[in-house]
Amino acid sequence: ITKKKFMKIVFFGTEKFSQNVLAKLLEQGLIPDLVITKPDSKSGRGNKLYIPPVKELALKHNIKVLQPQKVSEIIPEIEALDNPIGILVAYGKIIPESVLNVFKKGIINLHPSYLPKYRGPSPVESAILNEDESIGISIMKLEAKMDAGPIYSQKSLDISSLSKEEIYQEIAKIGANEFIKLLPKIYSNEIEPKDQDESQATFCKLFKKEDGFINAQTNTVNKVLAHIKAMQGFPKTHISIKGYDVIILEAHKKETENVSKKGLIIPCLDGDLVIDKLITKNGKITTGEAFKNGYLK
Repeated sequence: ITKKKFMKIVFFGTEKFSQNVLAKLLEQGLIPDLVITKPDSKSGRGNKLYIPPVKELALKHNIKVLQPQKVSEIIPEIEALDNPIGILVAYGKIIPESVLNVFKKGIINLHPSYLPKYRGPSPVESAILNEDESIGISIMKLEAKMDAGPIYSQKSLDISSLSKEEIYQEIAKIGANEFIKLLPKIYSNEIEPKDQDESQATFCKLFKKEDGFINAQTNTVNKVLAHIKAMQGFPKTHISIKGYDVIILEAHKKETENVSKKGLIIPCLDGDLVIDKLITKNGKITTGEAFKNGYLK
């Protein structure tokens, strides 16, 4: 990879999603001088060490990585660079004003919604839950107030037929292409961002474990399917079947012409849901049919 020399870049990111964007930037020679990511952490069974995916990719390309506990700790490193521009993708920490002020060229953020709609930590999941057909991808200038900065560009993505993982892959691709196109223009002050309409702002929340639970009987089939798609990964969709708490991984709508009683069928408000794949209480992944035969006799 040959580095484009004309600007200094600082990349803020942590997740697999951030790593996908960084990989595409590297392919185009937009190589950060510095990568800022969250500290390594221990989690899950066996207290496994979690190393941010962004860190793994950066080190592979010999890019300097900082993992501050407090973001303000990086200020001396930023000041030592020659007037850098920041890129922020799913970093997972709030950037304080003291850090924003060091970036004279600004920090440019990728936010997966039609801002000012779905400001906050879960725009993709909220759009899926609300059964939106498409989502927006906004490239914006970061400001101290959450997701309120002015916008450089917005793109659209049809999400109706994509899994959650595919949605994030597509956003990463579109977002990276926008960064590649816009960064040189932003750096040389060729384009000005447009202010958001504050009166149209809506907010989404951070999902917790309890948000995974859903009662099929009081929801439509499409609502339950949207919930399964939105909650993939975390916090997952928990449902109670005859007293058994299970996690649904895959399901589909039972069509009326399919009169067979095969499969694990859950009644919803407006029809039936067929559960194809689930996780039992003891953590075993099994088919709906096998669960029905083993537990519901």
